[in-house]
Amino acid sequence: MTLSEALHELRTAPRPFATGEVLAMASRHGLENAVRRGAIVRILPGLYAAALHSDSWLVLARAALQWSPDAVLSGASALFAAGALLDAPSRIEVVVPRHGRRRYPAWIAARRSDLILPTAPWIEAHRMLVPAYAVALGYGAAPPGFRAELVYGPVRSGRTTPEEIDAAVRSLPRVRSRRALHRRAALAAAGIESFMEEVGARDVLVGPEFAGLVRQHRLHVRGASFRADAFHAPSLTAFEFDGARFHDARRLEDARRDAILASVGVVTVRFGYADVMNRPEWCRDVALRTVQARVRDDPLRDR
Repeated sequence: MTLSEALHELRTAPRPFATGEVLAMASRHGLENAVRRGAIVRILPGLYAAALHSDSWLVLARAALQWSPDAVLSGASALFAAGALLDAPSRIEVVVPRHGRRRYPAWIAARRSDLILPTAPWIEAHRMLVPAYAVALGYGAAPPGFRAELVYGPVRSGRTTPEEIDAAVRSLPRVRSRRALHRRAALAAAGIESFMEEVGARDVLVGPEFAGLVRQHRLHVRGASFRADAFHAPSLTAFEFDGARFHDARRLEDARRDAILASVGVVTVRFGYADVMNRPEWCRDVALRTVQARVRDDPLRDR
């Protein structure tokens, strides 16, 4: 096999290749030349990948586990691998036995532990923590701005439950930010599904006027089912908190949804990310005035 053919093999297979695998396709001189030219990248000692795939989360995660066979994916890495998070984390998080002395590069966050933790299969012989334990171990290590999604994402996706997260936290002797994680798990159990909804519940839809709100309420109209972030039944008002990812396709879909709900008397009030984060008092005033006006103007109210 020529070096060109070997490079083609690496380019069409986004995974790490052991030195022996590469040398079975090309000479050591050819490998060294390819590395010098930047066509092949040495990811870890004894592991290579095509430069095309050298920044791939999948390739890096597999390389980390292949390089350290006793390691399992943990934290946000395990959650992303399980499909519980949409965004790949910037570092590969793993749990390794405490007795190991291997030094890891900066892009691998290794936590040492002798605990026997529940795992699930991932790719080939590699394993990852089950989602509830991945949340418990990863929450305190995550950047503050990412911690909410580390709880709500896995619950929203159905990969775990608030009760499972609580049980995992209680079973572990040491959990960073344990109290904050317990609080977020309780909010998730109450129906909160995102950081935006958390802020909305804390700063916008707060007070006795909103005591009867139903979180994550489903409305059935003309054969279709729609979910509202929060629903005020006396005024038939649905509240939605649109995150920073809001895009045109989603905007069109939600406009159609709002129109269908309006056809049965349900009005939808939407708050954008910037307003919820920067002027929650204004959002609360709008929400309160809306429900008060709709209850006051209800033609059936005094019958």
